[in-house]
Amino acid sequence: AGKCERVTLQMTPAFVDTLDLRVPVDGYGEITADIAYGGCFYALVDIRQFGMRIKPENARQMVEIGTSVLAALEKMRTVVHPEIPAIRGMSYAMLTDFTDAGRPVGATILPPGRIDRSPCGTGNAARMAARFARGEITVGDTVTAQSTIGGTFEVGLTGTTSVGGRPAVLTTIAGRAWIHGRSEIGWHESDPFPEGFFLTDTWGTATDLMLNLSRKT
Repeated sequence: AGKCERVTLQMTPAFVDTLDLRVPVDGYGEITADIAYGGCFYALVDIRQFGMRIKPENARQMVEIGTSVLAALEKMRTVVHPEIPAIRGMSYAMLTDFTDAGRPVGATILPPGRIDRSPCGTGNAARMAARFARGEITVGDTVTAQSTIGGTFEVGLTGTTSVGGRPAVLTTIAGRAWIHGRSEIGWHESDPFPEGFFLTDTWGTATDLMLNLSRKT
């Protein structure tokens, strides 16, 4: 009836960088993480290693775990996209879990202290690449991925390909969004920069600072 209720996206090819990487994390000891790319690089971390489940009441501890793991991995190694060298470094930690019925649950941690409200599209593309590499899923499978608060995406594995000589998978993400705000951008002929402006990257040290602050507070 003229209303969009669902959108399906064809995601960028996703691939695994490393499976079962052993990572020493301050305050937690040695943990295991997968590194995979689904649009950016993710550290995929099974939360059950910490004796915990992905639940809203565990949000603060989840943020502390995800931030600590990401900081440890950044010190340990730098990942680089094999075809696009400008894409380098891990963007997020995604804590992973399963419901008792076997539905995948994920919590993407965004420093210094946020959790994605959605199941995360790029994160689930990366997770599908890791699960495919382990033989847990196959081409043609579709899973319902769940977020910390119960939101869902339908994640499909539609094919295989390669990226820079590495095996990769093709995935789709289907879900629904809601508008919760609008903004208006103006242009005026007297503005000295009516078309905006360009600077070199300003995120690098700011991101490091936020990580350091989050660890201290």
